[in-house]
Amino acid sequence: MPYVREKKIPGKNGRVYTYYQLVEGRRVNGKVRQKVIAHLGKHDSIESARAAAANVVPKESQPAEPEVLVETAPLSEESAPPSVLDDDLDDEDAAPLRKKRTRLRAAARRRHLKVDDILVLAYRRGYTLTDEDWGKIAEINREAEELSHAADELSDELSRRREGSSTGLAFTTS
Repeated sequence: MPYVREKKIPGKNGRVYTYYQLVEGRRVNGKVRQKVIAHLGKHDSIESARAAAANVVPKESQPAEPEVLVETAPLSEESAPPSVLDDDLDDEDAAPLRKKRTRLRAAARRRHLKVDDILVLAYRRGYTLTDEDWGKIAEINREAEELSHAADELSDELSRRREGSSTGLAFTTS
């Protein structure tokens, strides 16, 4: 019978982080071993972790083949590729550009990881991806490429600013 286990992990800063897992005891070679059914994450108490565990669907109750394997989420304003002609490109301080570039690269990485996860999941479960699934994967890859391209444009702008400030010599005629 599954139950919730509290897992304490020491952090680098000396703090102890507490996570919860849904586990099941099984006997292997005469010894009881706990098999993790689901990672429940951080919770305020074990009671709230138990409540979260109630929403976990057991594997045997899951459908053999999901209707849609790939779902695309709409881009948020934060992760959407900005125009290179944004007003903050004219700003003297480069910090907003670096911050935006970092967010764009992170959003592109998340999309690449999403595609990797989908492909691994399909392989492990023995699914054959449909043309619709491949189309959605191509769309996610296209979004990632657009985000990477926008981050590259910001890097180019930062380089131009750096070169402009290092070679910005004032010439005077005598």
